[in-house]
Amino acid sequence: MNTWIKKAKVNVDETYNIKAIITPHAGYMHCGETCAYSYINIMKNKNREKIKRIFILGPDHCGSTRNKKVPYLISSYNEWETPYGNIKIDNEINNILLKTGYFEKMTLKEDINEHCIELCIPYIAYIMKDIKFTIIPIIIGHLYSNSKNQDDLISKCLSNYLDDINTLFVISSDFCHWGTRFNFMPSYKDLPNLYLYQPNKSIQNDNNDNNNDNNNDNDDNHFNHIWEFIKYMDHIGMACIETLSYSQFKQYLDYSKNTICGRRPISILLQTLQFSKTFKSFQLQFFHYSQSNQVRSHKDTSVSYAAGVLFLPSNK
Repeated sequence: MNTWIKKAKVNVDETYNIKAIITPHAGYMHCGETCAYSYINIMKNKNREKIKRIFILGPDHCGSTRNKKVPYLISSYNEWETPYGNIKIDNEINNILLKTGYFEKMTLKEDINEHCIELCIPYIAYIMKDIKFTIIPIIIGHLYSNSKNQDDLISKCLSNYLDDINTLFVISSDFCHWGTRFNFMPSYKDLPNLYLYQPNKSIQNDNNDNNNDNNNDNDDNHFNHIWEFIKYMDHIGMACIETLSYSQFKQYLDYSKNTICGRRPISILLQTLQFSKTFKSFQLQFFHYSQSNQVRSHKDTSVSYAAGVLFLPSNK
């Protein structure tokens, strides 16, 4: 972790107010380097000492929300143990969320089984080890037919914290899961109109991906290898997120069906931004992208990772 942090580049002005990061949650051997490109921007930020609470939003991998009345779960624990010291869970905020009626507590077993929060905690503890803060882990489940209004309500609730200078959001998500075990194996011929979902805004991370390719990432007519198409598909999704438009991201997902496991937490962030008092001032950029494996045949499998930062310029 220390090696990755030292290698990662700071891409956001250190005087800017960082409000959220999007970061992977796979095994560190696969995504540790990409993670560092999110966390380094917090670690080197001049406003880091102002952070007093961190919301961590991750997807439900284990079906914990399946039999719940609501698809938003908070932790039942009081603190989280890490190699860099224990981190307290903010039960005061948890109680406020529970009183809204839109959140439920996870069982201890459900909490233990879910890895998307677990793999963010050590990095958070590492970059914040000299600062006193609390965390609010939240598992975001699959969208139920009756939960759209709830999404709006919890997004409005969370926007109060997003506007708070003492609060940071960590959005835990991997990107494309490609292969037979994910039941997702598209190529360009399966999504010929994918280019239509490319926003005008360009991705800022081409110099920081680890694929060492010389192809044009926007060349949607030809890909020498499957992994190049996966990268292209992911980059369009990342560009949609950079627009801060929930509807644009949703349209992309509806067409591509890209297996971004944290699509719901990312969507909640985008919806929360709509209720923010400073929505028009926010900027979001991705700075690093990688894949666990370069897919060259249908026997291969891979998961993609991206590091993004949501920030406000210092004068906002």
